[in-house]
This record gives sequence, structure tokens and C-alpha cells, in this order.
Amino acid sequence: MRSRIFLSTPVFLGLFGLVIYGARQSGNPANPGGFLPQNASSQNSVWGEDRVVSQIERAGAKARNSVTLLDEIDDPGERKAFLALFQKQNAEERRKTAMEFLKHYPQASFLSQAYEIAAKASIDVGDNKSAVEFGRESLRLLPENPLLLVPLADVETQQGDYVGAIRDARMASSWRSRFRT
Repeated sequence: MRSRIFLSTPVFLGLFGLVIYGARQSGNPANPGGFLPQNASSQNSVWGEDRVVSQIERAGAKARNSVTLLDEIDDPGERKAFLALFQKQNAEERRKTAMEFLKHYPQASFLSQAYEIAAKASIDVGDNKSAVEFGRESLRLLPENPLLLVPLADVETQQGDYVGAIRDARMASSWRSRFRT
């Protein structure tokens, strides 16, 4: 439990630093976000907020300079197409975008995620056959995905494939227990 708290603290501080930074950029630096009354001064702090704020801002700067998953994709076109997979709100648009990504980038590093998005979007539009096909491809590349195994088990149950549904549900449970410890 301590390690989880210890690991989540820098993330929280980084996000808090971003809020403070944004407030200072848009308003009075002596009164970020309007938290102090107009006649109060942040310079007269008993707890040394200035020191704490500067530490939080440094943590926020570290967070902004961190590497993301998108940075691992060298091809700018592929990076843009991969990002588009996560920006579509409509299930039909997500599915179409995923299928186009799979067609144009068959050797992409993150095919598993694209197949997963196509599978879940297919479930959302009611195309269970395609959902199972896309889901199987995703699981072939990344079998330890309980967040895909469970919806696939549900679809297989609806299709009457109880053997496949039980297999996927057991795999999801197995992976979940491995991730919890």
C-alpha cells in the first residue's frame, strides 16, 4: 500500500503543479486561482506555500517533459492515425478509423490496441462476428488483456459459443489475479 501511495504522489503533485501553473498564467501571480481574499498576501504564509508551489511546479515540469506512448511511433502519419483512434466518439467512426489504421499500417507496433478498438467498436455497433475476429487478433498479439477478454466472453455467450466464453472468462480472471499481486 505504501508503494502505491509513494508512486501516486508525484503524479498528483505534477497535476496540481499544472493547475497552479495555469492559474498563474491566466491571473494574478500573487493570488493563483483567486484562493486568497483580495486583501490577503501569499507572501505572509505561515506554511511557506511559495516553497511548496515551486516544488509542485518543478514536478509538473517533469511530468510535461515525460515520454508518452506516441513518442515511440517514428512515422508521423502513423502517429497521427494512431492518435485518431482515441479521438473518435461515435462507435461507427472508431471502427472505421481502426480498420483504416489496420489497412494502412499492417506492421505497426501497436496493432493490438488498434484491433482492440476495432473489436470494442464492433461490439458497440452490434457486429459480433467482426468483434470476435478483431478481438482474437488483438489477443493473439497481447493475450494478457482482461479488459478485452471480458467483453469477448460476453459476445461469445450471446452467440452461443459457451466453450469460448468460459475460456475467455477464465483467462480474464487469471490475468486479473496476476495483475493484482
